[in-house]
Amino acid sequence: MVPGDAFYLNVIDSHRYFVLHSSVNPSHKVLVFNFTTHRPGQCDETCIVLPSEYSGIAHNSVVMYSQGRLMEDPVLSNFKAAIGAALPPIGNDILLRIKAGALTSIHTPKKIKTFLLQQ
Repeated sequence: MVPGDAFYLNVIDSHRYFVLHSSVNPSHKVLVFNFTTHRPGQCDETCIVLPSEYSGIAHNSVVMYSQGRLMEDPVLSNFKAAIGAALPPIGNDILLRIKAGALTSIHTPKKIKTFLLQQ
């Protein structure tokens, strides 16, 4: 798993997940978030991504910062086993916007913000 990888999970109604960060030292840690439908005024609008910016979505979407997952084994192995269909990779420009949003969104868990600041 590398930053920009995007995929569905093998579960009913899976969101579109993507890797924001992957590190191997000192342990293998992967940070993933997912997209969800943009509902103006009803969701975290810190980072809105349009279909014209990323072909893996069909409508305006937002990053669900509150659902970010910072994983390492054994949780990471279980998560990898649930990965289903691949999506087009996400470009670096969008990943940089998403990372900036993760650091500013009030919905991003503190441990994820701390992790990103240390990278």
